[in-house]
Amino acid sequence: MTVLAATAPGVYPDMPEDVYHRDLAASSTVLKALLKDPAAKVDYQRRNPSAPKRAFDLGSAAHTMLLGRGSEIVEVPFADYRKKDAQALRDAAYDADQIPLLTRELAQVQAMAGAVRQHPDAGVFIAAPGDPELSIWWTDPATGVPCRARFDKAIRDRRGRLVIVDVKTTIDASDYGFGKAAASFGYHQQEAHYTAGAVAVGLDDDPGFVFIAVEKDPPHLVNVVQLDGTALETGRRRNERALAIFAECTATGVWPGYPDGITEISLPSWATREDTW
Repeated sequence: MTVLAATAPGVYPDMPEDVYHRDLAASSTVLKALLKDPAAKVDYQRRNPSAPKRAFDLGSAAHTMLLGRGSEIVEVPFADYRKKDAQALRDAAYDADQIPLLTRELAQVQAMAGAVRQHPDAGVFIAAPGDPELSIWWTDPATGVPCRARFDKAIRDRRGRLVIVDVKTTIDASDYGFGKAAASFGYHQQEAHYTAGAVAVGLDDDPGFVFIAVEKDPPHLVNVVQLDGTALETGRRRNERALAIFAECTATGVWPGYPDGITEISLPSWATREDTW
């Protein structure tokens, strides 16, 4: 697989998704991973990206349906993938960079997209004129690290302010449930990274950001949320740490794995609870 060098800084409205993901610049996904996994693993994965997981198909399809950009959706007219004919259609779709959906899954995604469009606030963001799947590249001013981001949609409000719209499919779109998901999946780091990029490329001095959360299960409730200042500042600080790691690894050419030597470790607390005396 050919991996691109970092793309020149700027705004790219029509960047193909596969080309975007082959670039070596620091994405939000990479920065989040650098605070969780050994740098050697993160570097390998960014140079050898794995195929999309089937678990992501519903979310990817919802994005395509709502934003009008993304991989083509292909219906697999079966109840499941136990039959070889269904498996063959699924595999052919993946080979063609399409999203295969069983008939019930297609109906589910259509219902999710319909719920978003009918929501009084989410529907306005989705219908507003703007740029779907907008890609940007910039250089982090503090570390010199080349960075990239891809917005679900970039729109302008009535005052002309840039608003980045991000669609998330979720199990629980409640304020509490989505807050937990934001902490677990690093949505606060994503927002901080995206808004920093928007400023760096001159799209806006103070961009806005909204998440549209839609539940996967009926009745597909929708919640439009914004993270507070504390969450965003936490995301910024985490990104600063990750960018420093990225810069150090790039400068030295060393992406370390686990520590050398022999490390003494303990069992997790739950493993010894029954036998504590």
